Amino acid sequence: MPCVLMFSIAEPTLLLIVVEPSLLYVTYDGAEIVPVVGS
Repeated sequence: MPCVLMFSIAEPTLLLIVVEPSLLYVTYDGAEIVPVVGS
């Protein structure tokens, strides 16, 4: 049971580590494009 508990805690963390950079990249990419469209 502790193993499952550890996994259920570790998996979202791993998911965050994988997804966060791509979200940041998309946000940065959007920030690059939006001002150009705004002006």
